[in-house]
Amino acid sequence: MPRSLATVPWADVLSVGRGVLAVCLIPLAVAAAPGALQAGVLTMALLTDVADGPVARAQGTAGPRGARIDSVADTVLFGAVLVAVVVGVRLPAELLPWVLVGLATLVRLAAALITRVRTSRWAIRHTLANKASGLVLGVTAVAALASGVLPGWVLGVCAGVTLVSGLDEAWLACRATTLDADARGSWAA
Repeated sequence: MPRSLATVPWADVLSVGRGVLAVCLIPLAVAAAPGALQAGVLTMALLTDVADGPVARAQGTAGPRGARIDSVADTVLFGAVLVAVVVGVRLPAELLPWVLVGLATLVRLAAALITRVRTSRWAIRHTLANKASGLVLGVTAVAALASGVLPGWVLGVCAGVTLVSGLDEAWLACRATTLDADARGSWAA
């Protein structure tokens, strides 16, 4: 029986579309496609990330399945952006930004492990700090792909925002015995 367009889970379509766009970034980067094209594909993928949650809530289709699809799409996008930036962008040589990147990565991993131990689930909380971190990283990645350069101070700011976000998530993970993936964060009223 054909499905009505009103019953299509559009948020899931957006999330899967983000995964497809993310996968497209890798051959574009390897083929040294113009930075503006790569930045455009990434921008479309990021817009699907912004839209899928509100669309799911508006359509009444928000749930665990959609959250899993969103998380997988986010992970694929993160990996593809990492590949695209490493392959196609001149990265900074300064040490301090990379130290901050390492710290932010360790804190993020710790937060994920603490969440796993305390709630028996792998999850990333959608805190306000996490959303701010995603916005900063997304805008930075688009600009870096478009220009072909990632200045050290920009990488340092991104790592700093991500570190603060990771600390917030680790703090919430330490205090929680159940998972509230949509917790606003430690600093939210």
